[in-house]
Amino acid sequence: MNKSYSKPTILVAKSVKGEEEIPDGAVAVLTPDMPDVLSHVSVRARNSKVCFATCFDANILGNIQAYEGKLLQLKPTSADVVYSEMNDDALVSSNNSKEGFMCQL
Repeated sequence: MNKSYSKPTILVAKSVKGEEEIPDGAVAVLTPDMPDVLSHVSVRARNSKVCFATCFDANILGNIQAYEGKLLQLKPTSADVVYSEMNDDALVSSNNSKEGFMCQL
């Protein structure tokens, strides 16, 4: 991945093997794959403070992909991925929130 994003972006990747780079501007990578925690991409995600989450539910990944170009609030938990569409005004008011993060998909 040699792409970069000018806005904070959530990436939904069909496949992650472990050797990929995380593009600049990405704040989350969601994938059905589960690379080793010591893989290159996992270490890069941790060091860059990028949310790197495995989601086995194809319906959730598909639902998130349907929000392409929209502003989302995303909060991964140990059992689920909680997400909701937000408006631009909400981004300004909750930028310092600990309740997940907002970005464009």
